[in-house]
Amino acid sequence: PWPFALGDVEVPVTVVQGRRDGNVPPETGPALVEHLPDATHRPVEADHLGSLLASVQYLHASPTHV
Repeated sequence: PWPFALGDVEVPVTVVQGRRDGNVPPETGPALVEHLPDATHRPVEADHLGSLLASVQYLHASPTHV
């Protein structure tokens, strides 16, 4: 779905995914992490939009991650 290969990503990535997300299947986060060279999966107790809000804490904790 992206115009580049996930394996070509050269920056660290934190994948934040809500455990109660009804829009994104639970296996999506781990699958992304598996294909990204330097990625961390952070499941959070949140729904779809709550995942976005929860991701802010990871931006502040690790400003080098996108």
